[in-house]
Amino acid sequence: MSEDFYLRPNVVVEPLVHHWYAWSHLIPPATAARNATDRHLRIMDSFIQSPAAHAAAVQNPKMLGGPFMDLPERRLQDVKNLAVETSKMPWFELSRAICELDAMLCSHAEGYSLEPLYQQIPEPLQGYVELVYDMHNHPSFRLIEPLLYKSPYYDPSVQSLMLSLITGDDRPFVLSTPRFKEPGNVHLQIPFASEQVDFLFRLKENPATYSAIKSTLSVADEDDEAFRSFLTTTPALPYQTYKGQGARWRYFGHACILLESAGTSILTDPVLSYTYENNISRYTYKDLPEVIDCVLITHNHQDHLLFETMLQLRSRIKTVVVPRNAGGSLTRPCRWRTERPISRGPRTKRGSARPGRSWRPRCKGCPSSNGWRSSCGRSTTLTTKRSAEASTARRRARAPTSFRRSARSGWASTVASFRPPEASKGGHRPPVRQNVAGLVPRPPRRADSAWSDRDEA
Repeated sequence: MSEDFYLRPNVVVEPLVHHWYAWSHLIPPATAARNATDRHLRIMDSFIQSPAAHAAAVQNPKMLGGPFMDLPERRLQDVKNLAVETSKMPWFELSRAICELDAMLCSHAEGYSLEPLYQQIPEPLQGYVELVYDMHNHPSFRLIEPLLYKSPYYDPSVQSLMLSLITGDDRPFVLSTPRFKEPGNVHLQIPFASEQVDFLFRLKENPATYSAIKSTLSVADEDDEAFRSFLTTTPALPYQTYKGQGARWRYFGHACILLESAGTSILTDPVLSYTYENNISRYTYKDLPEVIDCVLITHNHQDHLLFETMLQLRSRIKTVVVPRNAGGSLTRPCRWRTERPISRGPRTKRGSARPGRSWRPRCKGCPSSNGWRSSCGRSTTLTTKRSAEASTARRRARAPTSFRRSARSGWASTVASFRPPEASKGGHRPPVRQNVAGLVPRPPRRADSAWSDRDEA
């Protein structure tokens, strides 16, 4: 009768993308391409030129976390081969297209419609981007990420898992050093979305025969000895479910906290330690329930969203809660606190508008905002700022913003660039900018303001 085996609790499973440690910027095709060309290739070229400099840097504590490879000089040829492979991947073409598109927008977009520029988008990006103006009227673009995942630029075959044993707290910096096959570790060419990943980590509680494990995970014959060292016949101690009154919380380190109450468990920002013999009293993977009702990710930083941990817990998590993303852009407008009709434009104490300074409505989440700038840093929809047509230096030089007085609407900003400069001569007054709703923000209350209660009524 075949013997059943469990996965040892001190087996480190590192997710890799083309030999590099996987983190949130190596999964989306666009950011993976930029990291491969602007970070990985540069580190590899530096190592190829001077392996001794990298060897000395990794021994210096002040250089910890820097762009230095923690590899011996005998790995020089492996690094050269990896650099050649990286330069031939579709990532390289995608990264170059992103740079070309950015340069094209900077040189051709002048504040008018961006629709004619779609024909000039580099071929690798055609159909994958949307051209836009950002919150400061600068030309930009948004990548349609769901489509990129279905493109040739997303290749799950470059994803893999590296298994090794850990017996101490010291682990080398992982983001600057590619992982190659070494004695004692095993590389499994398995995509992250595969059911094989869940089968591997379920072995911690649900044993299986070695033949079933080997066939399911496609372990090579040459890795038999190393892979057997990752298995044990000793089952893990069962988890004791909290059944007390109220709630219990356990601190795992950094921002990782387990909350339990009435059979419900919530885990925040899971970054966990492996279980092995040491003199430190701490919670590890073995101190987690078999089923986690909810995992809360506060933000996308490496010490809060760790793929190495999330892959191991995926089979036992019911729900993952993440912050709402930016919808393809870096900023999202805040809602206004107050609004006022177009008949009342922003005015200053002396009754004249301030050229070059746009009034920003107060952000609802920032009660301390003074109205000129949102203290939370989030952009707000501006009605009285310069128009998109005057965003570039060239357009501003030809058609500067002017401020004209209207007997009915008070002091309001107008933009002369709605018509050519010659059309604005001879006393012509361009129209006042209005937003879609026909509203402008209510001016802020300031200590030095000359606004009266009657004016604000």
